[in-house]
Amino acid sequence: MKFTLSEIILLAFSLVTFVIGIHQSLFYGVVNSYWLFMFTLGFLFWFKLVRDKNEKADDQ
Repeated sequence: MKFTLSEIILLAFSLVTFVIGIHQSLFYGVVNSYWLFMFTLGFLFWFKLVRDKNEKADDQ
């Protein structure tokens, strides 16, 4: 499966926010870094939305 540029960027953002969230939770606790994990989930949901849209367009 080939990824588009937008899918790669969304995956990269989700990975970066996840790694930063883990780092911040080690130093400041999960409560103070919770928002980073929510951004991670948001980027992953957005990635899934874009990927499904692209796959649907390819099928037609």
